Amino acid sequence: PQGRLLILRNEDVPGVVGMLGTMLGEAGINIADIHLSRDERATDAMAVLRLDAEPGSDLLESLRSAPQVKEAWSLEL
Repeated sequence: PQGRLLILRNEDVPGVVGMLGTMLGEAGINIADIHLSRDERATDAMAVLRLDAEPGSDLLESLRSAPQVKEAWSLEL
């Protein structure tokens, strides 16, 4: 992966991808790529999104406060 990345560890439940799209859309940030992964034996999943713009600290805090999200961070590669 390369570019502006948003990485999340979240519960593997319906609605998380929709929530991400809505929150990013409301912030005016386009998703260039999204990769999802989960461990069939666990209840956690991971999402790696390549974004067209850097998510601000307010957006990251909003994501982290969502009940389904366990961790969220951004980085640029």
